[in-house]
Amino acid sequence: MNKQDLRKLYKDKRNSLSQQEINQFSEVICKQLIDLLNSAVEQTVHCFIPIQQHNEVNTWPIIEHCIQKNKKITIASSVSNFDNNTLQHLVLTSNTEYNTNAYNITEPTNGYTIASNQFTSVIIPLLCCDKKGNRVGYGKGFYDRFLAECSPSVQKIGVSFFPPIDAIIESNSFDIPLNLLVTPEKVFTFNQ
Repeated sequence: MNKQDLRKLYKDKRNSLSQQEINQFSEVICKQLIDLLNSAVEQTVHCFIPIQQHNEVNTWPIIEHCIQKNKKITIASSVSNFDNNTLQHLVLTSNTEYNTNAYNITEPTNGYTIASNQFTSVIIPLLCCDKKGNRVGYGKGFYDRFLAECSPSVQKIGVSFFPPIDAIIESNSFDIPLNLLVTPEKVFTFNQ
């Protein structure tokens, strides 16, 4: 399937999940992610803040764990610039304040900025991905631009309620594949 058809199909699949399923699946995904993050040495992690209306994986437990329980991890999230589809990254702390923008995206409003090339891991929202780690997002290219600015060694970790599909038709040269996909069932690793 092409990206446009996959986008519609996986939006519909996510919308068909009950709130109980979303909560349960998110909890399992977050536990797996926290285990992954806790197994590494000091690191700087970027994590998206979920858009509830889109039934995204609830990543708040990861953010709260990193702020409150794992002092080896610096965690950040982004402020979106819809004029040029870029992200500015702010470090999150217990003093971070949040605001919801015109697109219903919750974003930090205070904190110091951090450059894209400082991240060791990026937790990425997506609609689906294939068995090579190619992903389908919402189509604006925010994460493609962001990941292109990251260090080549950054761990690109997708989260999804669904396992990978066989293949995405029309992957582009600027698409940056995932290293890992965390689902409720298991963690998939992709050969780069």
